[in-house]
Amino acid sequence: MAGINELMKRYNITTAQGMTRTIRVHLDELNADGEHARKIGKEWQLDAVAIRRLDSIRGLSKSEAIQNLENAEIRSLNEEVKNLNVALLHAQNEALEAHKQVQQAQKQVLQAQAAVLQEKDRIIAMQNQKAAAETKAIQNEVRIEAMQQELDRQAKELQQARQAAAQMQEEAKAQQERLAHASLWQRITGRW
Repeated sequence: MAGINELMKRYNITTAQGMTRTIRVHLDELNADGEHARKIGKEWQLDAVAIRRLDSIRGLSKSEAIQNLENAEIRSLNEEVKNLNVALLHAQNEALEAHKQVQQAQKQVLQAQAAVLQEKDRIIAMQNQKAAAETKAIQNEVRIEAMQQELDRQAKELQQARQAAAQMQEEAKAQQERLAHASLWQRITGRW
């Protein structure tokens, strides 16, 4: 069974009304020995006998009818190929745009990585400066401690020298007092 759409392709008729009119005009010939063409609801249905008779009425040989169907299928396939080519172009453009976005994202990642490396280098330099400052501080503490020990030693020596000077002063004072109380004879002989 074939419907209006298949028949339109077969006979290269562009409108459904034209195909329906052709069937109505030749309905008696199509149904000469039974019901080969009938209307079911709003659709016409033709069996193989009716199609063969309609082919002969329209002057189509079997090969021409097949050729018309093949031409319609080729046109349909060509249209589908064209649509697929357009879809392919769109997909290629989308892929190209996505590739550009990926490249841009990769550039941003590389820039971010470079910034991270630069920051790491800066942190390492700061850590090296900190380590150098800590080493210098330790060296300064050692020098300060050595200087403090030297000052303590010198203070002890100064204190000992002061004590010795005070003792010498006291001895000199005691000697002067003894000399002041000594007699002339003791002064001359130096025994006082």
